[in-house]
Amino acid sequence: MARVTVGMPAYNGEKFIAAAIQCVLEQSFRDLTLLISDNASTDATEEICRSFAAQDDRIVYLRQQQNLGATANYNFVAEQASSEYFKWHSCNDLLSKDMIGNCVSVLDSNYEAALVYAKTCLFNESIADAKTYNQDPLADQSDALQRFMHVVDDMALNNIMNGVLRLDMLRRTSMLREFYFADRTMMAELALQGKLLEDPVSRFYRRMDEESATHMKKADEVIKHFNPSWKRPLPFTNWRVYGSFLAGLWASNIGIVPAVKGSLKVARRAWWGKGDLLADIRDFSRYSLVGLKHKAGR
Repeated sequence: MARVTVGMPAYNGEKFIAAAIQCVLEQSFRDLTLLISDNASTDATEEICRSFAAQDDRIVYLRQQQNLGATANYNFVAEQASSEYFKWHSCNDLLSKDMIGNCVSVLDSNYEAALVYAKTCLFNESIADAKTYNQDPLADQSDALQRFMHVVDDMALNNIMNGVLRLDMLRRTSMLREFYFADRTMMAELALQGKLLEDPVSRFYRRMDEESATHMKKADEVIKHFNPSWKRPLPFTNWRVYGSFLAGLWASNIGIVPAVKGSLKVARRAWWGKGDLLADIRDFSRYSLVGLKHKAGR
């Protein structure tokens, strides 16, 4: 069994997936499996993946019968893994050749670490034009609640989930769920399990365009991204985020006193964000009214 499983969720990725696969196969760390889950792509993604799989037996290619949505596909590759370490790798992104090896070395020597991530560089067309991103949260504190709140307060772009993590710790979280910022709540839960450390030497190149970055997609595209069967977004997004933070605290083993302190801190931030919570209620009322009018007009 390989020490690291690289899970690659893919959907209509013919434009960039060959380069994404190649950068994994060219890693200096060789003891890995690349698990590709093709979410019923309708372009040349399957052909490209099968061609690579025929040349390298470290690749496992699986094709879904229908599009599950990005969230379910991301969870699927993690659920299929059985290695010590795991890494998500988008079919749009790239890595420096030392990325996985460096992260594994840090994990091997830091048993309190849940995840190690590379320095993030954002790019559009070419990594030659990549810009270093210096705002990834370094949750390296010994105190679990401090780490948790660091992620809650300081995470903007969630680049760090593309690091190498301990699979058993990931599975103690709620994994990804089908609402905006669910990746942030998952990382906050992971921070309760262990430290989130940065390897400043290796590089994670994240593509930032409308095809790759969720926050750059149109509203209807975001809905389909999470779940193709949805006609409208899941209601009460902000309520779900704060609720997930609270649930994560109480599901962890940090103890009653830290959980109470953390809950009060989350409640305070919910109060500060009460405008978003009220907007969720207004949006739900509006969607419900439109639905009732639609039924009445039948």
